[in-house]
Amino acid sequence: LKKSSGKTITFLTGLALLNTETLKIQTHVELFKVTFKQLSDNQILSYLNKEDVLNCAGSFKSEGLGIALFSNMKGNDPSSLIGLPTIQLIKMLAKENFHILWIFYMCCNLCQQYIHINSHQFHLTVTD
Repeated sequence: LKKSSGKTITFLTGLALLNTETLKIQTHVELFKVTFKQLSDNQILSYLNKEDVLNCAGSFKSEGLGIALFSNMKGNDPSSLIGLPTIQLIKMLAKENFHILWIFYMCCNLCQQYIHINSHQFHLTVTD
């Protein structure tokens, strides 16, 4: 955080989607820029004492208190900072004729679909 203080950092998050039926692979790299405020040592220590971020890229959680460290954010998909660029993923799934809103509707209302997403991997399993 000290090295990032007052600087603009560009984060790159890679995404690959494999259609296991057609073996078609889609890939994408999502860019997201974060400009950090000028941070004092006390501000950095205070933040590190409040949020467990040592296993996070950049040592911050933009979805938590880390947002207070920034003066500006620029990019298409802020979820890429958390680890999964969901806006791009939904576009890629749509190219495979897999429409996420329809699937969630089916999952929630008819209990015919199953989707599992965790923080380290994206597994998408559709079953009847």
